[in-house]
Amino acid sequence: MSRVTNNDIFSKYFNVIELKHCDFKEKEGNLVVKSKKVNKNYNGICMFYSPNCDKCHRLVEKWNELGLFFTNKNICSVNCHDMKNKNNQLCDSMDVYKYPTIFNISIDGELVKYVGRTSQEDLFNELYM
Repeated sequence: MSRVTNNDIFSKYFNVIELKHCDFKEKEGNLVVKSKKVNKNYNGICMFYSPNCDKCHRLVEKWNELGLFFTNKNICSVNCHDMKNKNNQLCDSMDVYKYPTIFNISIDGELVKYVGRTSQEDLFNELYM
């Protein structure tokens, strides 16, 4: 049984930027975020998720709270099962096979895999740095 009909677990949250395959570009052999959806003057964080992932669903509220609190950060998400927008190809090219997978986003749009814990406190601390 699917929890959401459109497979976007963030559809009711306006503080989370839902990115698609087209929002990423290749730069020097790596994918970077290059989208008008994100503020290029801010760094941020992005969760790559599966709509069928229970842990991803448990993180939705935390992710929305990050977006509410950090108005000067890009709080993003990518639905890896969105085949219509080729997000599955994006996730494959970034070696995302486990959900959720979280990346820090630099001001230049470069992505670095986050390896910390996903508690509210740890995520807040990560974004303060």
